[in-house]
Amino acid sequence: MTEEDQYLGVDHVDLSGDKWKNFNVFHKNLEEYFEFKGISPDVDNIPEFFIESTKIDWKKRIELQSVIQKYIDHSISSTINLPKGTSPEIVGELYFLAWECKLKGITVYVDGSRDGVLLKNSEKKYFISSHATKRPNIIECEIHRPTINGEKWICLIGLVDR
Repeated sequence: MTEEDQYLGVDHVDLSGDKWKNFNVFHKNLEEYFEFKGISPDVDNIPEFFIESTKIDWKKRIELQSVIQKYIDHSISSTINLPKGTSPEIVGELYFLAWECKLKGITVYVDGSRDGVLLKNSEKKYFISSHATKRPNIIECEIHRPTINGEKWICLIGLVDR
């Protein structure tokens, strides 16, 4: 990490050159709890009656969203956070259930599937250096505008070092 990165508040640079800033994110209810108790937000002071997203029944989340979306005019989506090591079969099962329930949107995130994202404070994350080419800020590319199944798309195709 360069001195400039530290000045800009960058905490990590991953193997592909993406820069990350760490910060704690608390649910509004938890923030209000801390405020009510007069204590500063701290991951070590979270009472056990507040649960992490990975402990919510995944299938029930999908079923609940399918009920709620009936009363929403526009799009609705949510992210299901899964623990590290979740099998691809379970991820596929959740997407299939979401499709069966006619969800308008769903995202599945498996903990640890991408460097620097949703780290726990207990994890000391160090990025291992490699000899991979650092991704440049600008990549020359071809722009294609196909229509697939009546839907217009934009495809950007570029190469770095062949």
